[in-house]
Amino acid sequence: MRKIGLFATLALGLAGCSNEPESAFTLYQGTQTSANTRVHVATFDSASGETANRANCELVRDLLKSQPGRIIPFWCEKGRFSAK
Repeated sequence: MRKIGLFATLALGLAGCSNEPESAFTLYQGTQTSANTRVHVATFDSASGETANRANCELVRDLLKSQPGRIIPFWCEKGRFSAK
């Protein structure tokens, strides 16, 4: 019975992931000390696909950038996290 519950939990978790290999978008932020630093904030990879992932990433980016006094840059890139 435990195996069925574990399988169901894993299946539900995977159902939320997109089947499109490059549909994910990642939100990054810079730092005040280095223009070349990329800090991972979030990865958007819903089953809704690329358009929804991009829109959600850009929405969160815009909300973070709109905070008063915020000078740290935020940006979205297509794909999963990369330290590049």
